[in-house]
Amino acid sequence: MMALMVFAVSAKAQQKDFTGTWTRNTEQCDPGELSVNSIPVTLSAKQAASILELTRTSKNKAGETTVYTEKLGSDGSLSSVQVKSGLNKKASIKWAADGQSLTISADYTDDQGNPVQKITEVWALSADGKHLTIDRTDVSDGEEFKLKEVFDRQ
Repeated sequence: MMALMVFAVSAKAQQKDFTGTWTRNTEQCDPGELSVNSIPVTLSAKQAASILELTRTSKNKAGETTVYTEKLGSDGSLSSVQVKSGLNKKASIKWAADGQSLTISADYTDDQGNPVQKITEVWALSADGKHLTIDRTDVSDGEEFKLKEVFDRQ
């Protein structure tokens, strides 16, 4: 039993650390059918033992800035937050078995609880830790959109 506990602790210690301030690498991003403005210009991540705090800063076509912060339980627990658009977001994190990537799954509902959008993000760091790639899938109104977000560590 003690060996199992030691293994579990050391496996958790091997998870990638996404902490940092990340700037969008527009040339490397692939927004698919969506606008590159759907990808944040900066992303700040603070990773602790039980929480991943994310701050996303975006700019629309008119140059208006939106800042959005959320805290996700890194243990897979469900977190809830109301986003600026008025939608309710429920999200959770699941780590890959090897600890090298994580998946954020989020469901968005309106104020009556009707499903509006589902977003899945798979986060991975480059071998040198200088680049963050997020493969994102958005499902809205029965349509699926795939985006590749690439950020450089500042």
